[in-house]
Amino acid sequence: MANLEYCPVIPLAKLDTTGVNAGEHIVLNGGSGNFEAAPDFNGYVNQPTLTANGAAVVAGLTSVDTSTTSITVNSPAAPVANDCFAVSDATANAEVNNIIVDFGTDNFNASTGAFTINCNGGGAEFCYIDVTTGWVKLS
Repeated sequence: MANLEYCPVIPLAKLDTTGVNAGEHIVLNGGSGNFEAAPDFNGYVNQPTLTANGAAVVAGLTSVDTSTTSITVNSPAAPVANDCFAVSDATANAEVNNIIVDFGTDNFNASTGAFTINCNGGGAEFCYIDVTTGWVKLS
């Protein structure tokens, strides 16, 4: 099974944005099935936008410029339990120019592999569990 981001298509006119403030995004609550406001990437510290392959940092939000090419983002080196990072498509072109999150020699969901962000404006948050499980996608 490929590790790809799921990209639902929802007309913006159909979303009730009442109560959504700047610095928040709309998420689907899997338990209730309702859309609701959520803080943007849980308070991660913005990092300089990547325009070429590069590395994420712990507790950082790595924005990626996908306007001209696909970009590979390497997970932070030497992770320890509870280290987290986030990646986002800053230019909303990931459908054509994918963002590849490469975990190097660390596991992703208890096996080797990478994660592909392939939705325009998409993003994901990852946390490190342990050497066996490695990194897991939280959102």
